Amino acid sequence: MASTALSCSFAWTNNAVIACSCAWLLVTPATSQAAAAELPAGVSETVIFEPVFQGRTRILTAGNPRNEAVVLVHGIGEAGARDWYGVIPALAERHYVIAFDLPGFASSDHRNQTFTPLMYAAFVQHVVRERLRNPFVLVGHSLGGAVALRYAAVWPNDVKRLVVVDAAGVLYRSALAKEVMALSGGDKPASVWQRSAKAIAGKMVDQFGRVPLDLDAIWGAQTARRIWLGSSSAKIAALALIDEDFSRLLDRVTVPTAILWGTADNVAPPRTARLLAARLPDASLTWIDKVGHEPMHQAPERFLQLLKAAIAGDSHARWKGVAPTAATRDGVCKREEGKVFTGAWRRIDANDCEGMRIENATIQELHANDSEIKLENVRFDSHGVALHIQDSLVTATALVVRAAIAFDLDQAQLDLAGADVEATVMGARVDDDSIAIFSACRWYTPQRQGGLHGVFKLETESAY
Repeated sequence: MASTALSCSFAWTNNAVIACSCAWLLVTPATSQAAAAELPAGVSETVIFEPVFQGRTRILTAGNPRNEAVVLVHGIGEAGARDWYGVIPALAERHYVIAFDLPGFASSDHRNQTFTPLMYAAFVQHVVRERLRNPFVLVGHSLGGAVALRYAAVWPNDVKRLVVVDAAGVLYRSALAKEVMALSGGDKPASVWQRSAKAIAGKMVDQFGRVPLDLDAIWGAQTARRIWLGSSSAKIAALALIDEDFSRLLDRVTVPTAILWGTADNVAPPRTARLLAARLPDASLTWIDKVGHEPMHQAPERFLQLLKAAIAGDSHARWKGVAPTAATRDGVCKREEGKVFTGAWRRIDANDCEGMRIENATIQELHANDSEIKLENVRFDSHGVALHIQDSLVTATALVVRAAIAFDLDQAQLDLAGADVEATVMGARVDDDSIAIFSACRWYTPQRQGGLHGVFKLETESAY
């Protein structure tokens, strides 16, 4: 899949951007002539004028129209629908398959438009409404995964099953940047997400600070898109996706959803898969071992087998978090590195610990001081305070907290993804200024109810 690459430099003063210089590169673009010449056997092609973006786009169909329909949505890149060429003939043996070049990619018109997931979902709705009468299976990869999630949230009656493959975005942009940069290590960023992460977050990520840049003002206005992004479809789509808020969307995706994810994906972090599995009401998660962001190219036979099973709904084992479990044992980590806790615990104390992990566990209380801790698929049930965090960094994915007070924070840093917090007294009591990143979280307390997605400064002697 071709991709765009962004390289930017920022000048800062008093936490504001005063200058920005950006350069975008487009890697290995495909021509529309090549796309047409390489059509797989049995695939038909037509060009339509669509009303959402008011431009021309290419529609591909294969198989018997009387069979169950499968709609394929590709990710960012000039390959467009060509990303699906390897799977369309096999799927068409039992299904009616529809694929297309999203507006702004491959052989579709490239124009200065607002290429948001919602607008793309509206485009998909137009395409299927003209061709289908029954609910269909919707499959999305990368950007297409985000579009598919948006579609299923807005038009749930249209979708019979949903398959999400290495979906890009979803994490709040600061959390996304941190994950992508950690996964890329010292390698030079090669993808639009890796470049965008470094350009947008920059040095602010280390402090979990806000990005002092209104992204909506860039991708949402035609003149700004022309000046900042050169009217590039890929750049606009990438920035709009990074700015998308999924916190209130995921609960509305009620159809059975199969999540397929490469364990070695350094473009769409695997943390995103765990977030989706925890937050979607009816989701299963299947890992594709040692495969990166493009399983259809990197492990085609294995991917096709998993995709067929997901489309058919075979072995759809709903992801479940850990259940509340009573426990009497206590755990301690003191000046240790890489210690791991699993199972049921009454209380865990961490003092001066680095790289500590708590996984697939139930806990009543966690006390962390001067430590770095990662929580994954952890549930807290407490009649008092669940998490006491002092001078520590806590990164949590698929976290559930049921307590009187969820967090007691003292100069703490939180990075929560897919967290579900319910507190009867308060969600967070702040003893000294702390900061938190929320990615598609639920937060229900007397002080606040609803979704949380963004960076929040939590001030001393405040309750949230």
